[in-house]
Amino acid sequence: SSSSSSSIMKRWPQPVVVSHGDYEQDAALDDFIGGPLYSQQKNLPKLPVPSIENTLKIFLPSALPLAESEEEAQNLIQACESFPQEALKLQERLEARRDETSDSSWLQLWWNQEGYLKYREPVVINVSYFFNIKHDDETIKDVEGKPLGVMRGAAALVALGQYRKQVCSGQTPQETIGKKNIPLCSTAFKYMFHGCRIPKKDQDVYKMYDPSLYKHCIVAVKGQFFAMDFVDAENNDEPLSLESLEAGLMKCITLAEKNRNEHHGLDLGVLTADHRDKWAENRERLLQVGGEAMEKALCKLESGAIVLCLDDDDPISLRQLSNTFWHGYNESHINRWFDKSINLMCQSDGKLGFLGEHSMADAMPAVGLCEFIAETKYGNLVNASRDKSSAKIPAVENIFGEVMDLVAKNDEMMSCIEEYFGSTEVHTSKMLDFPLIV
Repeated sequence: SSSSSSSIMKRWPQPVVVSHGDYEQDAALDDFIGGPLYSQQKNLPKLPVPSIENTLKIFLPSALPLAESEEEAQNLIQACESFPQEALKLQERLEARRDETSDSSWLQLWWNQEGYLKYREPVVINVSYFFNIKHDDETIKDVEGKPLGVMRGAAALVALGQYRKQVCSGQTPQETIGKKNIPLCSTAFKYMFHGCRIPKKDQDVYKMYDPSLYKHCIVAVKGQFFAMDFVDAENNDEPLSLESLEAGLMKCITLAEKNRNEHHGLDLGVLTADHRDKWAENRERLLQVGGEAMEKALCKLESGAIVLCLDDDDPISLRQLSNTFWHGYNESHINRWFDKSINLMCQSDGKLGFLGEHSMADAMPAVGLCEFIAETKYGNLVNASRDKSSAKIPAVENIFGEVMDLVAKNDEMMSCIEEYFGSTEVHTSKMLDFPLIV
């Protein structure tokens, strides 16, 4: 059903916004989108600079128990006594930065750039975070021979389409905290959908694509990437029907199985898991090899709302499931584009996970999305959906279909992909021994 005209997305002044990690510079989009979500952005409390005295008051009782001798404890106490004078100049500079900063946070630019966009190690494990979304009991049993992963994936896309519409139109209520309902900053929400981190030498950038112009998501199957429409532009951006989305996902699977032998070894997604400078070099190589067609393909992938990964794995233990969602297990690592803001990962038994790229958006907005997906039950969608005879297969496009031959014929590009697999074989085995994170 159509929503009120107030929730229709506005067309952005620019179709693509390139962020360099400065929330203040990107704040014009908050004002433009408007709505309840951004209504309190001008009224946020400013991030304070803690006093040196208060910092030491908290630090010393926490650190003293770690002293291994009386001498070490006395040295620590003396260091804390002399620290206020030693740190005075730095404290004054921090306070000056706070006073000179026009937005709510004096820390955000340093945090986003130094902590994320300039960080050169792979985003996998080092930056990205994952959730295991509560299993939907409605999809445990097979229905009419449809794969459980497809059923869960289609239901997740319906939920995602509904949540995306509310966020991208600014209609989501602004979150608050405490009894006084202090507003929380909403700026991270605009990076959630149709966003992608882009590798650059020394410092990455983050691209945001206008959601009013792009109606597709990315579907990853067997290391191949497909663009599939999942919302209806003629119906006020409502998600397509469950049956239509299931039909579209089945079409992606059919095309992937047909092309698998032809595209074997051309797993471009793994390049996004590499060292950032190395990935930046390889992305430039891809553009040189594929030219305008490759540029168009990358734009199509980067502009998708999210990546929905239909994995062939069936992880049993919680550890296997965590490995799958965090960095890939068995061959599922080829089925990711780690730079995308969101990868939703569907397993063959219907289990569902969330992988978030952390550079411009923290986990709190993602928690709301995951809770909404978990609450959207397949059985309820079936009961509420239109007659199956009205289901239409959405448009599906093999994103790299036209350029894979060019990549396969380029020895340098193929060696880069093979080099990645060779260099990570040992590291992957170490990843599997990481402490379990849930």
